[in-house]
Amino acid sequence: MSTTLGGVDVPQEIFQSGPNAAPTAFTVAPKQVVQPASVFAVFDGTAAAGNFLPCVTIRSKTGDVLSRTFPQGVTLAPGDVADVTYAPFLDRGAAAAAPVVASATAVIFGLAVAGLGGGVPQFCGFGATAQITPTVTGRVLAHFGGRALSTGGVNSMFFFLQQGTGVPPAPLAPAAGASIGTQTGPFAAQALGEPFTLHGVVTGLTVGVTAWFDVRANVVGTASVLNGGMVLAEV
Repeated sequence: MSTTLGGVDVPQEIFQSGPNAAPTAFTVAPKQVVQPASVFAVFDGTAAAGNFLPCVTIRSKTGDVLSRTFPQGVTLAPGDVADVTYAPFLDRGAAAAAPVVASATAVIFGLAVAGLGGGVPQFCGFGATAQITPTVTGRVLAHFGGRALSTGGVNSMFFFLQQGTGVPPAPLAPAAGASIGTQTGPFAAQALGEPFTLHGVVTGLTVGVTAWFDVRANVVGTASVLNGGMVLAEV
């Protein structure tokens, strides 16, 4: 421990040869301030009637408890002998690690739809599997790649990304609402399929609420989307 005399901290050792019964008394001199730095004791449980905890209790001269600590947080059994040290500057414990929450990601392959056409906006119906549940930021980057295949009389086609929550739209369902990110088109689909990509970022999604992403098409004639893949990543 250290004592303060005249405003100066002076280390001082208090030693009691044992064995001694607890408690051990130390008389504080007038105008002396005591700051316990460490306490060491050998606890002998030979005569203990049951399990016990090694403990350091500091009391005032009137017997009031000023502090009580269990230095090593262990239970001793009858017959145990243990060296116990109370040194708060050494026993601060490891700082708790901050929980790490991983950002959400989703990769979906094998997306395809047939029968697009009529010159009206339609959903491809990919939202049933192209979904993500944000965990951190609620900001999601979406990327889609696939092929548009002409299946008869196609003059032009447009493709967009769209996002929502709740029940996702079915394939070929009428599409409404605002698109996100880039659009592809107009172009005339080739017989072997025209590759196209879409990408966009959605912000303000609610953490913990699943959002779906779909491709919205506007096709004059009839067409299919093949070999589609969607990557969703919270950023």
